[in-house]
Amino acid sequence: MAIAILKPSPVVKAGELNREFVEAYGKALGEPEWMTERRLEAFRVFRDTPAPNRHDELWRRVDLS
Repeated sequence: MAIAILKPSPVVKAGELNREFVEAYGKALGEPEWMTERRLEAFRVFRDTPAPNRHDELWRRVDLS
């Protein structure tokens, strides 16, 4: 029987997630440059996407029955 050992994910406080953190995280993992670039692109999309609000979510509360 194999036993999986999981490492806890890093805890990032609000406001600490930035480009420098993403780059340092990739370096700490020893990942290749292309992977860090993919992380940075994902971070850019995350950063530039506005958080949903009640107005944006109104359609979820519509009774379609």
